[in-house]
Amino acid sequence: MMDADRALAPLEEARPAIDRLDTYSSPQELTEALEAIGQAVERSLRQLLRLDASFPDEIRLNAQDTTALPFDRVVSLLRQRDRISLQLGNEVHALRQAVERGRNGQVRAADADTASALLAQLREEVRSRPPASEQAQDEDVRTVTHAAVERGEFEEPARPVALWRAGPRLRTVLVVALGVIAVVLAAWYIGARLRRPSELEQGVIAFEQGRLAIAEQHFRAALAEQEDATAELYLGRILRRQGRFEEAAAVLNGARKRYPEDADVLRELGHLLAVDLKRPAAAAEAYRRAVELEPDGAANWIALVRALRAAGDASAETWLARAPADAQAVLKSERP
Repeated sequence: MMDADRALAPLEEARPAIDRLDTYSSPQELTEALEAIGQAVERSLRQLLRLDASFPDEIRLNAQDTTALPFDRVVSLLRQRDRISLQLGNEVHALRQAVERGRNGQVRAADADTASALLAQLREEVRSRPPASEQAQDEDVRTVTHAAVERGEFEEPARPVALWRAGPRLRTVLVVALGVIAVVLAAWYIGARLRRPSELEQGVIAFEQGRLAIAEQHFRAALAEQEDATAELYLGRILRRQGRFEEAAAVLNGARKRYPEDADVLRELGHLLAVDLKRPAAAAEAYRRAVELEPDGAANWIALVRALRAAGDASAETWLARAPADAQAVLKSERP
């Protein structure tokens, strides 16, 4: 697994909480999502520190130890070596403030946007970093060079010699050096092009930053290239947020037919039916299928029982009794 994937793995594990930034139905649910995301971000940054070979072994070994290395210290260390930007450091602080407000019952809708912006920035910065081995090599080169300069081992640079006045050997060396530089620059350019995010990836980044119009363009461009469940899912979310419910229904119903075993698509369709179109009975059918596909997903059970209750369906309590413990804990507190 690439270093970036390992550092970002905690965010993938927190995907249900991240999804709730778009679907939460109460301040308590938003607060719980922010708490889970805050914990995932901390684990991600600690992993980033542990993987960075430029830090002393003692620091890296203690990267996951919250007692030996408090989170504030982790952020400070990463900032000192420009492993994360000042902007990202500020966004981490803003999320921690949002979590604290939530614990005090003062969570705000804007806190969801704060968390989304942080997640997008963290992914972008981690993905753009060179591998840890290359960082270590860069650090070694800088260290050795600095030491040599301090010892006075570098002589004063020789005066430039015109290429046409140089001897055959020097001309050969210069030509070879220029050729190497050209190859390196070409490789860098090709690598930069190859690393360019896809339309889908750019769409996800724009969505998480709240730039919905730009995100829509990227997702539609991705779908023009090929069918993709994720692109359709996000496009449906954008249309829901913008109140374009008929368009959202067309996109999500089409996605459900193309990807009948995608629980995320079914759950999003259920949200459209239950929350936006006020059709809880129809929503329950989508949620029920999502439960069948992902029986361990608490979010599916919660959505199903809520829809059945809203539809006045007596089977709601039967489904509640079968739900996972974490889903039951949420739903029992909401019992009508």
